[in-house]
Amino acid sequence: VECEKEMGPVCTATLVHELVHHLSLLTKRPFACKGKEEELAYRTSYKWLLDNAPGYMHEVALDPLTWFFSTNCFVEQP
Repeated sequence: VECEKEMGPVCTATLVHELVHHLSLLTKRPFACKGKEEELAYRTSYKWLLDNAPGYMHEVALDPLTWFFSTNCFVEQP
């Protein structure tokens, strides 16, 4: 996502996604695996986009296969 030129809705949604990761680290929120942390970040940024600029969802939505592999646990965490 090209965000250096202007801060449009897709860039803001990306920022929301990354802020979820930042806050998760700061609060030491436990997750079953990295995929579950990604799921929270994606869901939060999608919610922001749907509430504020729904016409841009097609630019950021993951296809079902990518969503599945990005948001599930496949390896046990120590």
